[in-house]
Amino acid sequence: MKNKKETRSQCIIRITRTYSNERVGWLKTFTLSLVEQYEATTSPDDRRIHFNGLENSKKFVQRCIENNGDMRFPAELEEAWVLSLPIKYRSLLLAELNDRYGLLTVYKHELPIMHGVDIEDSARLMMETGEALTAIAQMMSSDGRIDYRDYPFLNTVKIELTEVASAALTLEQAVIGKVMGSMVAQGCNHLAKH
Repeated sequence: MKNKKETRSQCIIRITRTYSNERVGWLKTFTLSLVEQYEATTSPDDRRIHFNGLENSKKFVQRCIENNGDMRFPAELEEAWVLSLPIKYRSLLLAELNDRYGLLTVYKHELPIMHGVDIEDSARLMMETGEALTAIAQMMSSDGRIDYRDYPFLNTVKIELTEVASAALTLEQAVIGKVMGSMVAQGCNHLAKH
């Protein structure tokens, strides 16, 4: 019998559950953000979910999590839900969802508002690299090599390395954006063509 692949909803709930297990008082913060994001990303005519007060909204979120993602997310809720997660968990979730299509998650910087390469971009690359190396070290810890016995670690290492690639591409875009933005600001548009 073929293993059943985790659904998008189950993936979202799994990452959200990881967040909830690691953060005290997460539910109120997450729910307030979810309602705000939902209202910002979904036109009133398309809203099928009607959040009614903080307590009812928190109960809705709890039901989604207790349902373990077996309830299908309405399409308009998924985007708001993902955007409501803190960046660490959002990055992990987007990496997993995009991996289904063979895509990397790269955060786009808008040239007109880009004033510099964020330290955050550089720090994220270093953090992701450290996490990937830690995962590889765990893989090698028993015998100092990588082989078939390390299969249980493979998915974690793959995710961590994908996040390193994503962080590197995001930093690359930030650097390119800074250079190109300053060229435009300085009137060097003719150089950008080369």
